[in-house]
Amino acid sequence: MRAETRLFFLMFMVLSGYLFFWQVSDSSPDMELPDKGLPDVELRSGIEGPSGEKGVQSAPSGVKITEKAMESGKSSRTYSWNYEGYRWHLTLLLDDELYGVYRERTRKRDYDLFASDPYDDPLIKSIAKTLLSLSRDYGLEESKVPGLCISFVQSLNYSSDLVSAGYDQYPRFPYETLYDSGGDCEDTSILSVAILQEMGYDVALLELPEHMALGIRCDSGTEGRSFEYGGVQYYYLETTGSDWMIGEMPEEYRAKPVRVIPVS
Repeated sequence: MRAETRLFFLMFMVLSGYLFFWQVSDSSPDMELPDKGLPDVELRSGIEGPSGEKGVQSAPSGVKITEKAMESGKSSRTYSWNYEGYRWHLTLLLDDELYGVYRERTRKRDYDLFASDPYDDPLIKSIAKTLLSLSRDYGLEESKVPGLCISFVQSLNYSSDLVSAGYDQYPRFPYETLYDSGGDCEDTSILSVAILQEMGYDVALLELPEHMALGIRCDSGTEGRSFEYGGVQYYYLETTGSDWMIGEMPEEYRAKPVRVIPVS
């Protein structure tokens, strides 16, 4: 059976309903919040301290990723991170065979095709819908919703392609990045674009020499570095490290050329 055919079948059989999202508090009892229509979603409230210091190509401070074996062929990933004074937790149930099918797929495709790959749609839709629902429950300003998404992606571990895959360049599909609990800058940027685009944001990939980031369309009054494509200004957003703000660009990349890659 071809890899794409097997992938479609496994996505249909495995991904639906395997998403959990909650918050945990040290200072107050757990409070059940209403399910917003996602199967097997649990939400709880709480407040903890702020996240740690900035850093490109490093594991963010205050972050915890836990892997747990489930029944044969399945495992869970729990991601925990800080944002806007809350401690956030996201648990995904993932399928080992499905991951194996992804690994068989060719890497000979443009970066935008990794972000827009239709086989990731069920998982990406679930994550995006949950993040949006939770942001509304907790009264996050609309301008801070992209930050919630990016803070999740920034919580993933950084690992170079050479170390993690044995290749100098090995872009990952979003499912692979989540299964591996991280990747390099191109992997986290691809994952970020996929989630934010599903949320309804106008986003693009920003390719630099030896680096990749996210570009997001913002209001005209937004400050910081931006790059024009098709008459639209896409503001730089770092997807590795932690606490990077929209428009804030690491100093080592400010003089580098930037290519805007649209994602349809």
